[in-house]
Amino acid sequence: MEEYLDQLWNISFDAIREVQKEFNRNNRLVRTEADLQGLLLCTLYRNRIQYPSVSFEVHSELTWYEADEGRWFKRDISLFNPVNIENQGVNNRILHKGFRHRGPAYGIELKFIRCNDTHQTIQRKTWEDFERLINYSHRFYSTNKSFGFPKKFLILIGCAPEQDYEMVKQIFIGNLGRFENKVRSLELPWVNHIQSIIQPVFISVKKAVLLWD
Repeated sequence: MEEYLDQLWNISFDAIREVQKEFNRNNRLVRTEADLQGLLLCTLYRNRIQYPSVSFEVHSELTWYEADEGRWFKRDISLFNPVNIENQGVNNRILHKGFRHRGPAYGIELKFIRCNDTHQTIQRKTWEDFERLINYSHRFYSTNKSFGFPKKFLILIGCAPEQDYEMVKQIFIGNLGRFENKVRSLELPWVNHIQSIIQPVFISVKKAVLLWD
């Protein structure tokens, strides 16, 4: 299952690099987070034919449900194997959105930094998804000691061409440090595997960078 998620990561990062090239050719292509989401979603969907050996579906705005916790967590983009889908009416139960997925999944969270965003706004935007993942993991692992179906997350930060690339990147890197410190202080079971579970990427007109490197 881990190998499958690694394959989805490679597919996702290839798509991100394509998005970055499109962004570079037309830097007005992305003006909102929804634009970034739509462009990445279309690229992932279009690229499926390039990976005939990897079976996966791409969807937006799906809620991930942890039965043991009874909580829902919405993901901007989700990738998973359709083989693990259970359709509406399975075991005579009504399922949220008409189906249920039971298996490894890959989630992508998006943030877009606009040209007029202040330092404080950028700080908040780039921290929000880290904080959400910390809370999600802390609640899940405090009552459920097993990892269940493995999951990985990619956080994609987009930057408008007018925004100061280096300044936004440094804020993002600073939040990565805060994130690692907080996770370690909570002593979560995956503390030594942060970089393999959460993979942050920064994208702008200039470049697409995997920030753990």
